[in-house]
Order: sequence, then C-alpha cells, then structure tokens
Amino acid sequence: LQNGPLYVDRYQSLAWFAETANDENGRWEKVYAALDDKFWAIQNKAISELSVGDGTPSWIAEKLADLSRSHDKSDIRAAAVRKLGQYKDDVWADIFRESMQDPSWMVGAAGLTQLGKVDASEALKVASAYESEDNTSMMMSVMNLYSDYGGNDKDAYFRAKLVEVGGWQQYLVIQSYGDFLKRMEDETLVAAGSEVLANAAMESDIWWMSQVAQGVLRDIKSQYEGERDALADSGMVSSEKEKLDVAIEILDGLLDEISN
Repeated sequence: LQNGPLYVDRYQSLAWFAETANDENGRWEKVYAALDDKFWAIQNKAISELSVGDGTPSWIAEKLADLSRSHDKSDIRAAAVRKLGQYKDDVWADIFRESMQDPSWMVGAAGLTQLGKVDASEALKVASAYESEDNTSMMMSVMNLYSDYGGNDKDAYFRAKLVEVGGWQQYLVIQSYGDFLKRMEDETLVAAGSEVLANAAMESDIWWMSQVAQGVLRDIKSQYEGERDALADSGMVSSEKEKLDVAIEILDGLLDEISN
C-alpha cells in the first residue's frame, strides 16, 4: 500500500485492507497511513473508509482538520470536513465555520451542513444568508438544514425555490420540501405545501417529476395514516384524528389529480 509504484496498486491494496483485513493485521494503520498518500484519490478513499468512534486514534481528527484547511483539492477538504462532522462534537465547530469561508462551494456547503450537527441554531442563522444562492451544493445544504431543523417560517423558502429552479435542482427541492413537510405539525400548512408540490410536478416539462412528487406525497400520507391508526388504537376520540382524516383525504385527491 505504501510502496506501490502505481496509483492502481495502492488503491486496490487500500480497498482490500478496508474491506477484508482486520485489526490484528494492521487494517486501520494501513488506512490511516493512506491519508498521507501522494495522490488525492487515495486520500479520499482513505477518508471514506475511516470509522469514527471511541477507538479512533485522537490524531486522526487532527489530521482531518489539517486536511480540511490546507489540502489543495477541494474534494479532500470537503471530505475531511464531512468526516469530522461524524464526531458530532462542537470542538470542531470552528473548523466548520472556517470551511464556510473556503473559495469552493462544495467545502463551504460541507461546513454549513456539519455546523448544523453541532449547533443547529447558529447554522440556521448562517443559512439564511445563502437562500438566494443557486449553487447546487450550497442550495442542498440550506435545504437539508431547513428540512431537518427549520420551522414553519421556512415554508416560503421552499415554495420560492420550486418556482426559481428547474430540472435536477427542482427534483432536489421536491425531495427536501417533502422532508420538511413531514416534520411540520400544522396540517393546514402541510396541505397547502402538498398542493404546491403537486402543481409544480404537473407543470414540469420533465415526465418523471410527477412520479417524484407522488412518492413524496405518499410518504406524507403514510405518516399521517400511522398517526391516525395510533390514535384509533388508543381508543381516544379526538379532533386530531379528524384533522388527520381531512389531511389524508386532501392528499388522496392530489395523488389522483397528478395521476390523471
């Protein structure tokens, strides 16, 4: 792995150690050593294979932090930031903040996403400054933050994006907006948002966009059905069950409309 003259030799050796070797024959020592390989693709493979946990040597995180700051390839800087995020430790929050100043959108987006894992409140505030950004990496980071942590006030952002973008980006918005709506407890907001999703899909020139929207709406419907069934099983008669019945009926209507 360390002495192979060709990239393919070292890459295949790393892949073997990562997938089939064990700790007794130096599996992780080989993977760790590959972080210093002279070719960035092998470094990237090593980062992807790293297992972050209690048994991970402490110097590995420091090595990742160094790579996130100084490597000349944005792919490696971003990969190192994402791997540091797996620690879910706010000790690396400054690294994530620094990464958002990186000239690469990919690295900046990685920093914003990982900051959300250790300080969602700060990340949401930072994300608002990037709402108009059309770079796909940053747009996905903002959308994922909003779908994971945003409140009702972020509904307007998703609606605006559905109108602003098209093609692949619109597909990403539909998916993230669906995740956002599944977290919302306001059935009225969810119903209105579901209608927006359905209309966007039906107005799209891309034939499979309606299938994507249907999948998202079915997921929301399934979630509501589970909540309704849980209420029914409890034997309680509540207004909440009636609201869920109405929401499910609305979703059924939208699904029929898209299908036709």
